[in-house]
Amino acid sequence: MPIDDFFDSSDPKWPDGIEKYSTYKGHLYGFQSINTYASGLYFNKTLLEREGLHNPYDLVEKGEWTWEKFLEILNAVTKDTNGDGVIDQWGMVNVPNNLARIFIHSNGGSLLKDNNGKIEFNADDPKVIEALDFYRSLYQEHKVIMPPRGASYDFNDYNDSQTVFAAGQAAFVTGELWEGSQRTAMTVEQGFFYFPKGPQRMDRWQGALKTTSLTISQPTSYNDFGNSNRTAPKGSEWGKKDRHSIPTFIICRP
Repeated sequence: MPIDDFFDSSDPKWPDGIEKYSTYKGHLYGFQSINTYASGLYFNKTLLEREGLHNPYDLVEKGEWTWEKFLEILNAVTKDTNGDGVIDQWGMVNVPNNLARIFIHSNGGSLLKDNNGKIEFNADDPKVIEALDFYRSLYQEHKVIMPPRGASYDFNDYNDSQTVFAAGQAAFVTGELWEGSQRTAMTVEQGFFYFPKGPQRMDRWQGALKTTSLTISQPTSYNDFGNSNRTAPKGSEWGKKDRHSIPTFIICRP
């Protein structure tokens, strides 16, 4: 059901983008009270201090937190620490598709674009191509991101990336705000901050913010409001239950 009469989306207590992404045919349907899905970089502060490297917070303050500086740190961190010929400390460990997405955003690009109300694929944008090429180089040329660890290793295994980072075997991992409270096994200090700026986005740091909006189906009577066991009225455009969620959206913002 529309919630225009009950919900002021302009109130700053609500996350940005609700009205734009939760409006359908001129009416507001979706809402969300909090957003903890902002993406950025977690880093092992203890490891960087031990290696004598820059604190990323200082680089942000100086306006020097760029892809170039990021690569410099990744190269310095990635090494064989016990002399057995095998890299056991990595600049970064990550789920590849998450990393690719954030690199694109950090260069001011997007895989989708709005062309007069029509959403189009935007992979030929030079900003996107540049971001994906730099992303590729970290794996294939510089080799500063931990590769698959055997035939049974799933390259997209999120849990493994968290385990490696929590064990102190990598300096960086991308993540969302909520993940910090889940990493209780870490015995070293971690930090969270902006992703570095790409060459085409030097005016600001940029990450991704996503959320899932909640909706309420039209009740058949006042007493039915909020009863999740009843079906929605015939013809409802938002499903068969009284409470629903609509697809995740992504906003790029500083």
